[in-house]
Amino acid sequence: MGTVISDSMNLKGNVLINVIENKTGKIVETIENHNLIVKAGRSELIKLLAGQLGTNTGAVKQCSVGKGGTDIATPFVPIAPTSADTSLLQAIRKQDIGSITMDLASTNPRVTFTTLFNCADVNSLVNEAALWFENTTVMFARYTFKTVPLEADAGMSMEIIWTIEF
Repeated sequence: MGTVISDSMNLKGNVLINVIENKTGKIVETIENHNLIVKAGRSELIKLLAGQLGTNTGAVKQCSVGKGGTDIATPFVPIAPTSADTSLLQAIRKQDIGSITMDLASTNPRVTFTTLFNCADVNSLVNEAALWFENTTVMFARYTFKTVPLEADAGMSMEIIWTIEF
């Protein structure tokens, strides 16, 4: 009888949002929870492993925010994303990720994407976010959260720290 080999990979994501007061630089609110890696994103990873990615998708390079993550009547109750999601419900702004770091030495290797959204650029309430492959048409992951005011006169910024762990 041979040795039993057990292997598993549990791909999961976690999102940490820091709402920052621009005047003082202080974090005034923190929101944190798991995200959903959508089917389209998982499919692109499979293509990457199979060498089928080519120039159609590329690496995760952009993050976006929108305002379709809650019902208007209940702005503090997020609507859960689904595996079939392919976009934000009401996209407001998409931009390049500010920094990408990898931790390959830990038991569960991870990559962290950090993006800062300023109220002057967004100028809207926001309650959903997504990570996008560099061709910007395939979404990798989606996250919904209670509404955050990023209107121009709010004087706030929102730092999204998105970690994907294998």
